[in-house]
Amino acid sequence: MTELINTILEWPLIIQGALGSGLFWLVLVIGQRISALSGKVISQRSTENEINYLRDLRDKYVGLKAHHENNVQVANYIATGIIYKSLRSLFKGLIWLALGLSFGSIIPVLGVVGFVGCLYHMFKGLAVVQEVDKSIPPADRIREIDEKLEQLEPNKSSNSDGVNAAGS
Repeated sequence: MTELINTILEWPLIIQGALGSGLFWLVLVIGQRISALSGKVISQRSTENEINYLRDLRDKYVGLKAHHENNVQVANYIATGIIYKSLRSLFKGLIWLALGLSFGSIIPVLGVVGFVGCLYHMFKGLAVVQEVDKSIPPADRIREIDEKLEQLEPNKSSNSDGVNAAGS
């Protein structure tokens, strides 16, 4: 392994930079896929997680529907809420990073734990603002999500948070 690293260090800086950029891009793509997959798996483990996952997904489609209907005020309102949700995960990730850097100098394994926690929260925040499937009309997708939510929470109305009522 050290021979490989030494060989790479002998390469020109531009090639090292391109290799590093490609590596970071690969980590980002793989992290997004793992995050999306784990979100679906975790949402299926408990009803509460699935309800939260479906509500977040519905919010994205409501914003998309409002955008397509040129209802800019509602689309901006939904987009602001989605960005706010992602910022919470971003700040949690920064806290994990700061703690990992702080305690990593004392106990090295805590640095690794901090970095892993940071990555988890960063990818979680990224999942909130990821693009949705546009091949299905937003109104149809919202209807499907609302039906699933009604099955999961029969005692509550799916309009209880007011987002769907504003967007449709």
